Amino acid sequence: MAKSDQHISCEVVGSLHKDEKFYLTAIYGINHKESRRELWKNLRDDCVTVGGSPTIVGRDFNVMRSVDEAMGGNLPNKEYFWKKHENCMEIVKGVWKEEMQGHGLDILHRKMKMLNGKLRELNEASYSHISTRVLEKYHELSVIQTEFVYAFLDAGTIRCWCF
Repeated sequence: MAKSDQHISCEVVGSLHKDEKFYLTAIYGINHKESRRELWKNLRDDCVTVGGSPTIVGRDFNVMRSVDEAMGGNLPNKEYFWKKHENCMEIVKGVWKEEMQGHGLDILHRKMKMLNGKLRELNEASYSHISTRVLEKYHELSVIQTEFVYAFLDAGTIRCWCF
């Protein structure tokens, strides 16, 4: 198994026939030239390990045809920010430990689909409507700060002078 911040490669062994195996590489390329070079180096290194074995590559190289494809005219620094969420690895491990019947690729497909749904739920619960949440928290903070100042004014701790 090999991994970096842009890819993960692993050997998948059949559940019925242990001699049936293939390699799976999932890529999510960073949209930065220097980082992309590191990805290609890692993939070349993986090729040595894999040799002539069957390999499946799922990828998003994060390539844009033009600046117009960038969000808001800015080049996005795309990263799966939810991977830093405290529950992310628990979700991934939970899906991967899920018992399923069937053949290797079928099981892999169903687990990836299940994981996708779970990560979408995590994204929705944790990161949707960020602008609205920020405004709500800003309002809550303003109320707390105002109450705090008035409490000190009432207690005589803070004195206001007008010039």
